[in-house]
Amino acid sequence: MKKALRILWKITKWTLIVLAVLVAFILCGGLGPLVKWTAPAVAKSMGAELTLDQCVILPLGGYVKIAGLRVENPESFRTKNANVYEKNALAQIGNLEVDVAMLSLFTKEYVVDKVELTGLRALYAFDYDTTNVDALMAEMGLESTDK
Repeated sequence: MKKALRILWKITKWTLIVLAVLVAFILCGGLGPLVKWTAPAVAKSMGAELTLDQCVILPLGGYVKIAGLRVENPESFRTKNANVYEKNALAQIGNLEVDVAMLSLFTKEYVVDKVELTGLRALYAFDYDTTNVDALMAEMGLESTDK
């Protein structure tokens, strides 16, 4: 019984240490760079090409900034008409910046200090008996619900 409690205590202690390190990492602003470096890799593994120039997420300050987000058209569209579909992305955000007054989340009225969205572009193309969105979903292995 004593040995089982000792093992349980060690597991609990290490779990709490790992959680404390993760919380400190997120609160110190480590979430933004983590998203910046993992999002393109995750998107590529799913069959989509994504680039992200800057990502800042500060949970305690209520601040989020995403700059240079670009989702490319599917490969089937780019190979058939590279002139159009390589120059124009499927979706693109130049700069998204949101700043929320965090103390207002505890009141009845929320205060948003800043919302800025610039460089928003989207291309919805119907070509080759499908759309670029449906073709990207097919390349990612997702089924389109509406034919």
